Amino acid sequence: MRLFDYAKASALMDESGIDLVLVSSPENVGYLADYSLYINSGHPFILDGTEQWTGRMVGLPKEEKREAFIAAISFEETLLDHYGVWIRDRRYFGPRMVYQGRAEKHAEHTDLVNCVAEAICERGLSEGTIAVDMAFMSAQYYMRLRELLPKASFVDAESLLWRLRIIKSPEEIRRIRKAAQATDAAVDAAYAACYEGMPELEFQRILKQTMVQEGTDYGWSSVAFGPKGALLVLATEERLKPGEIVRTDACARYQGYISDISRVRVFGQPSDEARRAHDAIYTANRMLAEAARPGVRCCDLYQIVMAHLKKRGYESLSPQTGHGLGRDAHEPPMLAGWNEMILEPNMIVVFEPTMRVVGVGSVNVEDMVLITESGNEALTTSVRELVCCGVPAH
Repeated sequence: MRLFDYAKASALMDESGIDLVLVSSPENVGYLADYSLYINSGHPFILDGTEQWTGRMVGLPKEEKREAFIAAISFEETLLDHYGVWIRDRRYFGPRMVYQGRAEKHAEHTDLVNCVAEAICERGLSEGTIAVDMAFMSAQYYMRLRELLPKASFVDAESLLWRLRIIKSPEEIRRIRKAAQATDAAVDAAYAACYEGMPELEFQRILKQTMVQEGTDYGWSSVAFGPKGALLVLATEERLKPGEIVRTDACARYQGYISDISRVRVFGQPSDEARRAHDAIYTANRMLAEAARPGVRCCDLYQIVMAHLKKRGYESLSPQTGHGLGRDAHEPPMLAGWNEMILEPNMIVVFEPTMRVVGVGSVNVEDMVLITESGNEALTTSVRELVCCGVPAH
């Protein structure tokens, strides 16, 4: 289905003097087409060791009547049908694919850029202003586009795309909510299974397994038992000891959208320093929840946390205290001192005050929230307090 408002996209293009938006990153293609390849989207499709095909692009004209188009590898034809991609003009390039018993279809081109350039010319936009996602488009593709469309002007689409993506549609919110619920369940399941001597990798395995059981895909996770987390949050063979904090940061994926949650619990009795550190971060998280609402500047939320941590005698791990989220883990709006963007309803914001404390570990209480008309709604609700996990050995 189409996840964005075409009229809004057209107005943004008109405001910026753009005739066509052309995207190539998995996230932007996924957003405009509502289509994500089930394998690594950047992986080349190689048949004979010499020829390889990779990539896909979506073109979105300013005038909806000119029709959007998608160009993809020939083997994706049945996938676009399966996922019900809303774009009717679908063009394919690459190798000949044979489906026994079906009338054979041929890809129009041997490479992606030829396929795209033809679609642009057919729309009478070969001399127009084309906005591309320059941070992601390969230099090879970009140079080839300039060669095939010498009279076109190319500009960066990043600002326009974020202005479109930053306000989430009801369907996007539904998918993000589902990913959040699955991650809550996974985090709770992994904490409940803790035991003395448990390897971090087993904790991570439970996260993965539960996310799949909850009807989502595993995205990624970081796990850190005890002081090791002050420098490394990668899951290893490190084994859980009594008195250690257990920190995880986990992400599930659902229909192209992701979650992001961090929690800290303790196996047994925590040290006084662990209690103090966690209370500082927990309180910062709650202060963000009280302050975030439409009309508040991102930099003001940042200042709330930094002033609080300084008063407690701590310093933030990073120069931000949260971020947006959608198809990417880190999207605008960034909760940073430089960002004067104002929160609006239907933004998804992640509260992420975090510290690394030598002798204690990684301390992070992270929540996904939906900015509502009057405040915010927590999408992740797993226990935030420093509670015990598992059953310590006696």
